[in-house]
Amino acid sequence: MSTHESAHRHRLMYTSIARPGEAASDRWIEASAFGLWQCLMETRHGFVVEAPTPCVWLPRAESNRYQAMLAHQGFCTEVVRLNFEVFDPRTGIADLHTRFVGHAELELVTDRLYQHFSRDSKITLWTSNPGTAVSSQRDATACA
Repeated sequence: MSTHESAHRHRLMYTSIARPGEAASDRWIEASAFGLWQCLMETRHGFVVEAPTPCVWLPRAESNRYQAMLAHQGFCTEVVRLNFEVFDPRTGIADLHTRFVGHAELELVTDRLYQHFSRDSKITLWTSNPGTAVSSQRDATACA
């Protein structure tokens, strides 16, 4: 594995999802899993996935270094990377999970993840890393 700082960057897809007649919410999904995730959200859960946009997540230290350059991007917003390990007592195996969450939704999503995974399993490790999601393809909040 590379020790270069770019090893901590993540390629994401930013999108909004909603069920018909409900308010939309934002999602940041790793680009490599986006197609499968989109299919699952649309076919199994009945969501409409709207306007997927590629972006890059940078850790806060790196985004702070490039703040002047990032201010010229079309899309720039605070996103937190959550890492957690879930132990499943049925299998005796712990799996590492990573989720990306908008800073404004962090508490809500954290609570939902705990509820979801605590049904049959136990979360054994939890870390969060603040950062910035950046893309030149969509107008949104400018980096401050």
